[in-house]
Amino acid sequence: MILEQTGGANQGGVQSEEVEIAAEQKGLVIGKGGRTIVRLEVGSGAKIEVRDAEQEGAGKQGAGGARVVVRGLPWAREKARELLGELLETSGEESFDLRSKYHGTLKGKHGALVQAVQEATDSLVQFDAAGGSEGAGAVRIRAPARIRRETWALIQQLQTQVPPVLALLRGSGIEAGDLLSRPRFVGAVPQEQVWAFAAKEAIVRAQRALAAPAAAQ
Repeated sequence: MILEQTGGANQGGVQSEEVEIAAEQKGLVIGKGGRTIVRLEVGSGAKIEVRDAEQEGAGKQGAGGARVVVRGLPWAREKARELLGELLETSGEESFDLRSKYHGTLKGKHGALVQAVQEATDSLVQFDAAGGSEGAGAVRIRAPARIRRETWALIQQLQTQVPPVLALLRGSGIEAGDLLSRPRFVGAVPQEQVWAFAAKEAIVRAQRALAAPAAAQ
C-alpha cells in the first residue's frame, strides 16, 4: 500500500513512496546484516529505507507499525514494489519439532552455529524450548517457503555433522545432544575459534550430504 509520494519532475523524476508493512516484517525486509534490503536495492535501482512509524511523529500506521521508503525513478520504484511484494507474500514462519536437548548444540557457543546457518540460508532461525507438537522443543524458521524447507533440511543434517566435527577438534568421542559448550581443542585452531571453525566445517559437510542424493539422480 503506497502511503504518499514526494518530489517531482524538478528532480528529474526522482520521487519517494512509502509502503506500509507490519512491524514484525521489518527484520524480513532488512535481512541478516542488511543483505535483503541491499538485494532489493540492487535488483530495483531504487534507494530503500525501513522506518518505524513513530520516527515521523504521529505514525501513519499506528503504534508498532513500520514503513518502507522507496526513492528513485518511476521504473525503479515500480520494480522495488514488485520485489518487495514478492518478498512479503512468499515469506512466513514455520515451526518444526526439535527436542530442546539439541538446541545448545545447534546454537553453538555464543550462537556461532545458528548465526552461520542464518548467513548460509538467509533465514531467521529461533529455538523454542517449550514449543513443538509435544512441548518438547521446536525450531522456528522465518523465510520464503523454499528457503524454510532448505534450512530445516540443513539443520537436520547438522545434528549428524556437528558431533564428529567437534569430536575431531576435542580428540574424543561424543554423542549428539551431549556436547560440551567449550570443547577442548587438539590441533592448530585456537580454542576461542573452535566453534566458528566447527560451524563452517559442519555446514559444508551438511550441504555436501544434502547435495549427494540430488547428484545421484
